[in-house]
Amino acid sequence: MKLERLVSRLTGEDVSDMGAQALDQLVQALIGDPDALCRRHPPLARRPGRRRQPADALYLGADDDGEPSALPPGVAPVVIAPVTDLPAAQDFMARLAQFVAPAYAVSNAETHNGYDYTVLQPIDNSNPRAALSFGFVGDYLVVGAGARALEPIIDVAAGAPALADEAGFRRVYGAMDPDSALRLYVGPSVPAGIIGDPVVWNMLTPSLQSGEVELPGLDTSDPAALQQQLLAAIDTFHGIGLGFRSVANALVMDFIGGFDMAALDALTGEPLPRLERGVGEAIIARFPADTLGVVASVGLAGSFAQWRAMAEMQQPGAAEELEAAFAEFEAQTGLTVEDVLAWLGGSYAAGFFASANPTPDLPVDLALVIEATDVEKARATIDVLVAATEEQGTTTERRAIDGVDVITIPPEASDGPPMEVALFDGYVTLTSGAGMDRMIATARGGDNYTQTPAWAQLTGIANADGPFLATLDLAGLIALAQDISDPSTMTEADRQALAQLKALDAAAIIAPASPDGGPARVSFIITLGE
Repeated sequence: MKLERLVSRLTGEDVSDMGAQALDQLVQALIGDPDALCRRHPPLARRPGRRRQPADALYLGADDDGEPSALPPGVAPVVIAPVTDLPAAQDFMARLAQFVAPAYAVSNAETHNGYDYTVLQPIDNSNPRAALSFGFVGDYLVVGAGARALEPIIDVAAGAPALADEAGFRRVYGAMDPDSALRLYVGPSVPAGIIGDPVVWNMLTPSLQSGEVELPGLDTSDPAALQQQLLAAIDTFHGIGLGFRSVANALVMDFIGGFDMAALDALTGEPLPRLERGVGEAIIARFPADTLGVVASVGLAGSFAQWRAMAEMQQPGAAEELEAAFAEFEAQTGLTVEDVLAWLGGSYAAGFFASANPTPDLPVDLALVIEATDVEKARATIDVLVAATEEQGTTTERRAIDGVDVITIPPEASDGPPMEVALFDGYVTLTSGAGMDRMIATARGGDNYTQTPAWAQLTGIANADGPFLATLDLAGLIALAQDISDPSTMTEADRQALAQLKALDAAAIIAPASPDGGPARVSFIITLGE
């Protein structure tokens, strides 16, 4: 689907021909054929064996003049655009310089490394970083913020190492889909410039020493040593990338982040966990086909361990408080925390679907499914917790659904729905209301969520066998909201907003696995109805 069609669907307006002729004239005047964006330019090189890649829309380069600025320290934005009609582009920039002349004093042309460029210095500001500079470097128009912003680009054109020569850049930028309409890359020099700047760091020092800013795992008592630790950590960072694309009736934003994992392991003193295991479709297939939303991940036991370690680092006395709470839990249940964590190493997923017995406060049934990596310990945990609940005066009920033993815990002090618990097929399942009937029917061969067109479309865009995914049936939620809302209370603005939202079909956040320590990816997806 064309991008203008997607915009038309979202806005309700036909924008396919809106301003097309004027835009085409402007593009042709500045850069000629838009396909020129796929040509090589100084900061980026063509990757062997891959299609041509688009030019950077924004390049963040170093600016070492040391002058204060509203920009982050050591950063100068530079826009680079390929030019196919050089006289037209030169004429355009000359006219632009005349247009802004009242606010700028045009300097004489500067020369650096054999290339000429122009600096427009504000009349009321002598700071070199407040200047605007532009020039033509080879077949490219370069415009930068700062009097010296073009010089790193010129240096590359004259043979200095290019951004494309950096292995970290190639790993992150190369992981983005080459068909993306826009790809953005921010390298490690940006945070390094901020942390390494003495003015900024001196401003942070009082907060670090007072404890107002807490950095888990790092000693903030010595700001100078902490600064070196953070800069060393940034040295292992390859940068982040954002890619925007339209695929199969969907809008997708890909977030890419890369580290030198071996160097990071050496810096921290121990190997960091890799994203090796995926959630898998088996646990998602336990949810009904009309499920409105699912969030799934892996390793509850590992997540608990990380939360516990972070709590102990951030809060003095937290370790003693946690140990006291665990001891009380063991005294009441006879279970240690280790007994519970022993079976929580697999996948888990939470979801919801329209309730068979809806109430105004809760029109959906909730479900939590946890893979039991040790079935007997999972069963023992359920038995002990149910017994402890009964000792508190709550009467539980037991029944069989299609051969599955289900324990119902009714609400004793609220008007909320009951909770149901069952262990079958190696999964612990908890539901609200009458959701267990739906979950068991699905597990016994009923239609499930992985068989739906929405799941096929979402997982066709991004590989779902990773450590995290979240999906949302936007069309189903909108329909449910209509069913339970009172039309008489809706305003015209509400109706218009609802009409716009009806163009949406589904949404997802998917993080594929990265077992080899390669760039981590998270894809944000919104699909539109046909």
